[in-house]
This record gives sequence, C-alpha cells and structure tokens, in this order.
Amino acid sequence: KTCVGGAVEAWSGPSEEVTSPVFDARTGKRLVIGQLATMGEVDAVRAVEASAAAWDRGQGAWPQMSLAERIERVEGAVAALKERR
Repeated sequence: KTCVGGAVEAWSGPSEEVTSPVFDARTGKRLVIGQLATMGEVDAVRAVEASAAAWDRGQGAWPQMSLAERIERVEGAVAALKERR
C-alpha cells in the first residue's frame, strides 16, 4: 500500500524489501521490516506534489500543529501499525 495525499491506496507495482541494520542471529541476514513501493516517475511526482501541497510553504496543517499534536498523531499511527502485527 502507499499513502499519497493522506489516502491509503493499494499498490500492485514493484516493491523492495526494507531491512533493519540488525541481523537475525539464526540466519545471519538483516531483519526485513517492510516493503517500499518502487514508484515510477508519474507516481513519484504525484507523491512529491501531494507532500508539497500538504506542507503549503509552512502553512499547511502539519507544520502548523504544535509539537504535542504531532507527537499524538505519530503515536496514533504507531498504535495502528502495532494492531496490524
């Protein structure tokens, strides 16, 4: 899945494994911690444009939030990810 412009979308394109710098003692290999969409130019530009629009030259919702609000949002995202394990 990808998240562009605040929308979670299914991803059927190529992806790459994301690994931790920590090695699994049993296998000697890095631990796989996720997948990263390997976007082409069109998808990548769309993601960058969505990010720029959200930032809105420092006037968007995220940059205007207090630190406490941003921490709360990130902690909420972490909690949601932990539920999916």
